[in-house]
Amino acid sequence: MPIDERPHGVLRQRTDDARAHWEGDTLVVETTLFSRRLQQVSAGRGIRRLVERFTRESDDLIRYEHTVDDPTRWTSTWTAAISLRKTAGPGYEVACHEGNYAIENILRGARAQDGTPDAPVAEPGTICWDCEPPG
Repeated sequence: MPIDERPHGVLRQRTDDARAHWEGDTLVVETTLFSRRLQQVSAGRGIRRLVERFTRESDDLIRYEHTVDDPTRWTSTWTAAISLRKTAGPGYEVACHEGNYAIENILRGARAQDGTPDAPVAEPGTICWDCEPPG
């Protein structure tokens, strides 16, 4: 994806046509020309434009915001945002794993390589809904 001011293309690509640029400290990604074959997350097949914004709020916090323009499904554009907190250790993509029965063995192999025990360790976990530190 180009990160400059070049314009979007006019021909529909295999999936979409994305361009990025910086607005101050925020990386803005604008995507158009979505393939009609894809069912986009949170949008229908008529999505015209998706704008994503990534803003570093601190050393361990990024605000992710996206705005969807899909007049075939929604009466107006809408925006959602979430804060993403840096985590220790490797990250694993959680999308597109339905029916992937091999994931258990993939993770078991990774644990064997790095010495992580198979059984969960007794430490509290954190689910970060709004990424505010506990008060």
